[in-house]
Amino acid sequence: LVDLGQAFIRFGAPNHRLEGLMKAANEALQLREVRFVVLPSSMLIAFGDGSTGSSEISLVKGKPVLDIYRLSETYRIYKSLTHGIMGAYTADSELAMLLDKDWTPVWSEYMRLAFAFWTAFIVCPMAFGGSLLDAVVAGIFGTGVALCSFRFASGNTVFSTLFEIFAVIVVSFISQALSAFENEKWVCYSAVSTAGVVTLLPGFLILSSSQEIAAKHAMSGSIKMIYALVYACFLGFCLDLGSQFYLVADESERILQTEAMAYLHPDTITGTFTRLGNLTIPWTTGTFTFSNTTGVQIDPKFNHFVTDTCLRMPGSSWYLREWPVWTVFFLVPIYTVVTAFRHGQPFPSVKAWTWQAKQLVAMVVISGISYAANRWTNRYFAKSDSVTAVGAFACGLAGNIYGRFMGGYAYTAMVPGVLFLVPSGIASVNGESYTGQNITLRILQVSIGVTVGLGFTNWLVYLPKLAHLDPIRLRLPKRWGGLTKVELEIEKDSRKERTRLQEGKAIFAF
Repeated sequence: LVDLGQAFIRFGAPNHRLEGLMKAANEALQLREVRFVVLPSSMLIAFGDGSTGSSEISLVKGKPVLDIYRLSETYRIYKSLTHGIMGAYTADSELAMLLDKDWTPVWSEYMRLAFAFWTAFIVCPMAFGGSLLDAVVAGIFGTGVALCSFRFASGNTVFSTLFEIFAVIVVSFISQALSAFENEKWVCYSAVSTAGVVTLLPGFLILSSSQEIAAKHAMSGSIKMIYALVYACFLGFCLDLGSQFYLVADESERILQTEAMAYLHPDTITGTFTRLGNLTIPWTTGTFTFSNTTGVQIDPKFNHFVTDTCLRMPGSSWYLREWPVWTVFFLVPIYTVVTAFRHGQPFPSVKAWTWQAKQLVAMVVISGISYAANRWTNRYFAKSDSVTAVGAFACGLAGNIYGRFMGGYAYTAMVPGVLFLVPSGIASVNGESYTGQNITLRILQVSIGVTVGLGFTNWLVYLPKLAHLDPIRLRLPKRWGGLTKVELEIEKDSRKERTRLQEGKAIFAF
């Protein structure tokens, strides 16, 4: 039980499901007087001894890091244990292998660097309107951030606390410097700076906290949500700080920014005046308004600070233009696969239809549904929270249907789709500009949208009227998520036993 709880916590299992999972495992092991207290990133397990009246308390804690492969393996062990397919000794041995500190990751460091490059490369045109050159630069930044994380942040306690701040400032500084060449003709600052640090966005935190808040686990969900928002404040502040550092060094860019700010946000002075003494001239009483606008229009071709979106000149080269719309049919599946691999999803076997292949196909389909709903809603809604709520609802509905009726792991299948909603929500919505100052507000809106969307999905899927649809999964072929004959008999016996337990005809369920 201790190893199972530690595996669930370390590999990113949803916190609001831990107590139910541990109680089910405890019933399968037939242990009495065991209590569980689930806290953020930790768990207390109390083993009571009725003969002596004492108890032994074990503290299980760990840093949650999403690992799709090991989380799926942990759930497989749990499912085999609770269904009587696997014994306690075998389950403990397999859990010990997963928790071993010398565990070799599914992908090597070089492959994870490649995944970081492609993540930033794909997100740049899809979410932030970047060109091909912008995507390449963003991919290089993403690789550099991942390399610093692997080589320096993981082994240095002092640097690990400042790693995100340092990385965002450096990426923002270099992006602002590159955008200064020929008035942002080659590199777009807003696309490159944000896509370059997309791997640092708190997407997994938003997913887990939203699910916990929707499940009425206010304490753990609120703590994670507040941490994600404070973390977003740091990211937005560091983006602006890196940009300002370069503007201090480059006087010409600073002058352009000052002119653009005066043009976009003119100073206006208003007031009133009254007549002097006993004068009765009518026009000596009234109001006045003074503004420093000169009526001169600033062309974005000569001042890229006038617009916060990417500046695209007519007749520019093909690698400086926005990507065509039809490219999303290739980019979304590639992004889903890369995101899954970056979080530990193994490459499926080409010789057999394994659970990895089924899970990967489900991830691609669910992400496509989420992106389509998000993009369609963006045409009609003007707020990030509304757009994200529809995308999260579509993602959650598809994931829950896959998990309930096809026997898959819904949580891991939904991860890439929800993670893509975070950069999409931060990007422009219906033409709204993006700056580092409002990144916190955008992430807050995304968090609210994900919470509402996933919460409504859980309520809809688990309606009592839909309970009779669950046996559909038992008639599916094995490769599509159905059960084997042995598993089917165990499932039927388990359901009968649970029914007898609910009716009060049995004391213990096995």
